[in-house]
Amino acid sequence: MPLIAWQRALIDWNLTPDRADVILPAIEIYDIAMQCGGVEKILVPDVSLRDGIIQVLYEKAYSGNAPHI
Repeated sequence: MPLIAWQRALIDWNLTPDRADVILPAIEIYDIAMQCGGVEKILVPDVSLRDGIIQVLYEKAYSGNAPHI
């Protein structure tokens, strides 16, 4: 991604540079996948892989006896 586009994304999306390093390449990956699949829209989860793993581990650890947090 050209430097100007990267800087514009930081401003437009209120991203910190460390988040932009991850999010901007991810956008390109989604774009390529959408082009290859011939789709115009894609559903993207609003939780990270880390959040999902933590949730699964939490549920396994407490298996039905989870405290309410």
